[in-house]
Amino acid sequence: TSPIADMFQREAYELYRNTIRLHPVGTGPFCLKETSDLNENLSVFLSRHNQYHENDEFNNPLPYLDGIEISFLKEKDLIVKKFLNHELDYIHRIPKKEISIILKDSLRKSIYHDYVIQQLPELTTHYLGFNLSKKLLSDTLRKAFQYAINTKLVMEAVLPYDSLQKRSLVPNYFSNYPFDSLNLPVFNIDSAQKYLTKAGYPNGEKFPKISISLYTDGERNSIIANNLKKQFKENLNIIIEVNPMPLGQHLETVLNKETHLFLGEWTYQNPKIENFFYSFYSNYRTFPNLTHYKNGRYDFYFKQALNTKSEKKKNFYLLKAEQNVIDNTGVIVLWHDKSFRLLQPKIRNFSTNSLQLHNLCNVYFQPPQTLKEVF
Repeated sequence: TSPIADMFQREAYELYRNTIRLHPVGTGPFCLKETSDLNENLSVFLSRHNQYHENDEFNNPLPYLDGIEISFLKEKDLIVKKFLNHELDYIHRIPKKEISIILKDSLRKSIYHDYVIQQLPELTTHYLGFNLSKKLLSDTLRKAFQYAINTKLVMEAVLPYDSLQKRSLVPNYFSNYPFDSLNLPVFNIDSAQKYLTKAGYPNGEKFPKISISLYTDGERNSIIANNLKKQFKENLNIIIEVNPMPLGQHLETVLNKETHLFLGEWTYQNPKIENFFYSFYSNYRTFPNLTHYKNGRYDFYFKQALNTKSEKKKNFYLLKAEQNVIDNTGVIVLWHDKSFRLLQPKIRNFSTNSLQLHNLCNVYFQPPQTLKEVF
């Protein structure tokens, strides 16, 4: 099976076809009993699966909760207000303004001192992608873009700055990866302008109109894109348009090679380090190789990494492969996600992990009631 795709039942697809998203089939602890329980873009209600196959250590049937109500709220202030009013039990992603309050104030002084705060790195890499099939995006111009971006400012726009983060394809979750052996470029306006002149656009003169494609995910992608637009104007004197669109349209635009630049992310629920390298393997002509990167040396190193059982050798070849992408400016890594989650103190057994997978089988309240969750 592919490490970049999920599986679902063939019988379910044959029965429901294009409406399969309204009829999820599985063996998990919670289920969508009625399609009316799914109010797209607003909320989902999942009911307890009464025939779930697992029991706890005392042979009590799982799960403990009667249901889960998931709300999709875009207004950040409303999310916090509902949580503090105990209308929500869990916030999946704390708004940045509130993170700053939590980190700067001692918890005893903060309004959040009575709540449970979880934070940990996630298996997500955010990047600026190039459509390498476009002749305009020469290696020289890509290097100009690379040196013109202050990634500290990018990260600070959406998360508290983390000086330990590396501009690597690989998230910090993989502690055994030799991050310190990477030769990474650093923000340098003089180098950026030198490469822009070398590409034929001194001081941004006669630079054509191009855009960054992105999908709307609340606000973070728009914040990042506009931050990049500002930096390109200030550091290169060029204008890049920001082109937000729904996820499906964004993917179609990138796959059809209709944009020069795009914002993307790699998120995997399978904690294998090699997953973050499939996106540059030339055997994939389109997805997940959205940049259309093609390099024989990269392919060689990547295949060597896949064929070895030694973790040390695997990391050695993956490091070589990543350095190849960096040296050829195949992509610009912007930041790695870090989750900040907030829970009401009455929640018990709510475990978290970097895979963004929640096992709610053993979660219970005192007294037990429906768990309300917001993403």
